[in-house]
Amino acid sequence: MTEPRQLPVPAPGRVAAERFVATHLDGLYCESTAKTSASGRHFDRSVEPESSLNGVVSSQSIRGGQRAANAALDNLDLRGYAANRNNAYPVSTRAASGLSPYIRHGMIDLPRLWAATETQLQAGVDEHDVVRFQTEILWQEYSRHSYAANPHPAGRRQVDNVGRVDQKKLDFNHPAWDASMGCLELAAQELEDDGWLVGLTRMWLASDWVNRQGRHWRDGEDYFFAHLLDGSRAANRAGWAIVSGRAGREPYLYSRWDVELRAPGLCASCDRVNDCPVERPYDDVLLRNRVRADQPVAETTRRPADAGPETHGSLGHRQEIDYSNGYGGPMYPERPYGSETLPSAVWITAESMGDADPALAANPELPVIFVFDRPLLKRLQLSSKRLVFLTETLADLATRRDTRIWLGSPKEVLTDVETSVTWTPVPGWRRLARKVRPVETHPWPWLHQPLSSADLGRIIDQITADTSVRGFEVGLAAGFSKWCERVAGMSPEHAATTAIPTVIGDMTPAGKVS
Repeated sequence: MTEPRQLPVPAPGRVAAERFVATHLDGLYCESTAKTSASGRHFDRSVEPESSLNGVVSSQSIRGGQRAANAALDNLDLRGYAANRNNAYPVSTRAASGLSPYIRHGMIDLPRLWAATETQLQAGVDEHDVVRFQTEILWQEYSRHSYAANPHPAGRRQVDNVGRVDQKKLDFNHPAWDASMGCLELAAQELEDDGWLVGLTRMWLASDWVNRQGRHWRDGEDYFFAHLLDGSRAANRAGWAIVSGRAGREPYLYSRWDVELRAPGLCASCDRVNDCPVERPYDDVLLRNRVRADQPVAETTRRPADAGPETHGSLGHRQEIDYSNGYGGPMYPERPYGSETLPSAVWITAESMGDADPALAANPELPVIFVFDRPLLKRLQLSSKRLVFLTETLADLATRRDTRIWLGSPKEVLTDVETSVTWTPVPGWRRLARKVRPVETHPWPWLHQPLSSADLGRIIDQITADTSVRGFEVGLAAGFSKWCERVAGMSPEHAATTAIPTVIGDMTPAGKVS
């Protein structure tokens, strides 16, 4: 096993971050051996790009760091958001905020973002636009609550893993999407160049992956997780399950109608303009991929004989939720292992890298430790875009705090360090924290405090009933609706009208987006 080692802190900026990743993290990202990009474009590794080494790439449009996050939030403009949030092309017509990478890594927490939307409302932005954006914030919060309670919301592992390929086969050696289709080429190139996509183009790629190509949705989720700067199991998993129609009555099949509505002019310049494969997607794809609109839900969710006892959970199925202890972490700073020792350093993770991280803010004089988890990165093989983004963030933080960067196993690096850390709603972090044993744990900055165990159980029962009768999407929408009512304090009517279009993406049964 490779010994942990402390790495030099890079200078701020993109080029320094790229060189840091190429020098210290080579072999831990997927482009190290890549030959072909997701959109089919070829990389010539015999000639390195001027600002790149060892295959390292970085986002062309999004920079990491608290300063970049602050600037992006300062530029938030919700005017026209409700009508234009799904616009894909031309880029100038988009209303998506682009804040998700900073939200994902804790540089903008949801309470701060919510306050920014209230400021927009006070400044005269139309209430419909603000409320629509706030609903997306609530969906982020709901996803984190649900993932914290149940990291496998889309179903049982035994069913989910049937037909999957080995993770190592999800590489760049074969184009993942048909570059002859302008809509897919646009989306795949943005995934490759920027590590960020608007919501609708994510659905185009996902729909093509699952419903036209017949690939497993969990493999597609892994592919997105590797490349998106905002890649998150909590936020992305349910979306893939919905697009695939895995537990519902039919999948989401995007069509030329979608593209012409939200990307006007794109079809006219497409090589397949007179031979569009998605002109009438429902005519052939349903049968080709064995997803029948009249197939009973029970057939798509049938349990294998060795699946074990029936359980249920926050988004339809439960695995090992401990109702007695809740799932939202501490409400106040605590010493989880009874230590009386004061912390000597703050441990930050990729979930919470912002200046307002509670542990960081509570200990302004302590050094900060971040560990690039070598075993985890070697297994995940993320895109170097994500590692460059994290490195830019650490370099920016180092201009204000004593920041120490390590490469190795976090348990080995931190085992003899008295750390203060922010509790994180991610199962992997909780397993790791039990090994590291921090002396001080601070609460996660929830927008809404998670439900009590009893309330969670009641909502689970309702969602399970809706899921088994009417499919996964309806069960998911029912869960979000109940959550908005019980946690966010919405009226039942408002909660119901909010949840369904948010969960199902404003789709009609024909796959159209309004």
